[in-house]
Amino acid sequence: MMSEKNIQIGRASQDPLAASMAALELELALDFQHADRSFREGVQWAAASIGGEVLFEMPAEGQIEDASRICGVRIPAASGHSRPTILFALLDEKTGQVRVADRRDVGERLYSFATAYASLMDRLKRRAPATGEMA
Repeated sequence: MMSEKNIQIGRASQDPLAASMAALELELALDFQHADRSFREGVQWAAASIGGEVLFEMPAEGQIEDASRICGVRIPAASGHSRPTILFALLDEKTGQVRVADRRDVGERLYSFATAYASLMDRLKRRAPATGEMA
């Protein structure tokens, strides 16, 4: 199981307790999702159950020890906080275990990719026509 730790997300200071709570909520939601779901489906369900969303899923390709796939997850900012929390769900295909990681666990490069991707998706959503389709 994942260990508890203070998670610092974002360049601006964020309440470590709020970020830790988001990680704990995601961990618990992952523990309660159905085993018959694929990795991405399980992470999507878990993220949605706590108000978050999956940003992307990709192969880990040796970037992170004991991880074969990575999902970037955005959890909306808690009340009183300006930045959402970016977390990562990591799949170890050998054991079938999914663990939650933060910025320190995945490194600055992957964290920056996730925040840039989230910003791009926000811009595309704002520019989408009234029909709800992205341009």
